[in-house]
Amino acid sequence: QGELGSIFFVVTSGELQVKVDNRLVRTLTKGASFGERALLLDEPRSATVTVFSKIAKLWCIDRKNFQEVVTESMREELIRRVQLHDTSVALGNLRHVRLIGAGSFGSVRLVEHQ
Repeated sequence: QGELGSIFFVVTSGELQVKVDNRLVRTLTKGASFGERALLLDEPRSATVTVFSKIAKLWCIDRKNFQEVVTESMREELIRRVQLHDTSVALGNLRHVRLIGAGSFGSVRLVEHQ
């Protein structure tokens, strides 16, 4: 976290932990990828990723090759996915739009970020 990123990684086996400010935010397994945010947005790494299983195998691609193989439509999709991982949304910033449904375990509401 905080270092300049120059490599994109794809997990081919094993289990990795993603931590932001030393707080576990997600676990990555086979098929997951990371490192695209730093390459796409030219910003420091937003998290620390460590191997949690005994062993893990990863594919990697450097910045130059990443930029050569990622098409504009792929770039747009990757940026959209990066934005979905943004953890800056707080409950206080959500506005109720409508009730979708209610049941014995609670209700489901459509909300919008203000």
